[in-house]
Amino acid sequence: MNNKETKPAAVVVNDDTTQLGILSGLLAKAGVEARAFESAEAAAQAKGAGYAPNDRNAPERKWNHA
Repeated sequence: MNNKETKPAAVVVNDDTTQLGILSGLLAKAGVEARAFESAEAAAQAKGAGYAPNDRNAPERKWNHA
């Protein structure tokens, strides 16, 4: 990817934090930036606040993937 291309992004919602972390990790390994939320309400709040799926300032659960 060059600097002009954007990384694909996905919003992931799951109240099971283990599953949320696993799915986010799989997406990251596939080159997709996962925005992880533990509830639909949290995802909707981030969207309602004007956050785009790839906005690093959006309030969501951060996962570290090595």
